[in-house]
Amino acid sequence: MASVRPFKPALFLQAHSPTEALDLLERYPGKARIVGGNTFLNELSKRGLLADVQALIDIEPLGLSYLHHQNGDLTIGGSTRLQDVADDPRLHREPVWKGLAEAACEVHPLQVRNMATVAGCISTGVPFLDVPAALLALEAKTRLYSRHGEEEVPIEDYLEKALTDYMADRFIKEVVIPKPNRRSASAFKKLGLTASDYAIVNAATKLTVNPDGLCASASIAVGGKGIDLLRMKQAEGTLQGKPLVAEVLASAAEKAAAEAAVTEDIPIRGSADYKRHVIKVMVNRTLMETTRRLGVSHVG
Repeated sequence: MASVRPFKPALFLQAHSPTEALDLLERYPGKARIVGGNTFLNELSKRGLLADVQALIDIEPLGLSYLHHQNGDLTIGGSTRLQDVADDPRLHREPVWKGLAEAACEVHPLQVRNMATVAGCISTGVPFLDVPAALLALEAKTRLYSRHGEEEVPIEDYLEKALTDYMADRFIKEVVIPKPNRRSASAFKKLGLTASDYAIVNAATKLTVNPDGLCASASIAVGGKGIDLLRMKQAEGTLQGKPLVAEVLASAAEKAAAEAAVTEDIPIRGSADYKRHVIKVMVNRTLMETTRRLGVSHVG
């Protein structure tokens, strides 16, 4: 087994403006990394993903810690701590946001939740963290600082680029979830070995119904250990225009299990067959919970 090159950054620098942060990224091309709560550096270094990093750039002074509800949109600053997301009463009160609140509450231990940032957990590029799955299901958008000004990138596209050269001269300012349809709800569920474990499987769903109670749109995100964090587009399609009854939800969950990108040859925390079974169970449970929150009377 090849040894992992050590992570030994020489510099820890603070940026006091977006321009200064971008200047520092430019000064150390390919050798610098933006950091927030610094809670995942050890995990990334163990995977050899930080061996070339010489400078860590702290963006705490930029004042990007905020959570705003404005005109129906939800805007979360990149430096917002996960505990602030977990504590927001409106996220717990309104059905459409509950999946995000649940995902933030699943992050353990409490010390990590008090330090980890929203942008940090998205930028890691690993598929088994909880908040990115919820944001993916909610069809969030990332707003980035770059030399070209502010850019808006759907989180689905951002997750594909998080660890690529595209992000070498950009970083997240905030995450925006556009105003949802009022007949929408979301849910999040996770399976780990322990309460503080990373997800073997996590699943997040958002459903919108029309006035007749039929599914107007669906979003299903699945990730985990050895499972790429992706939208389950085929499974979503099976719900479109259908009544949200138990048989329809179960069929969508089965489709998601077949569609998920599970690594077949590396049995991390279980075989591929086991994970596909868990995906089916977890997606079905999140869909049932989301439907319950919608108050659809004909659900099984």
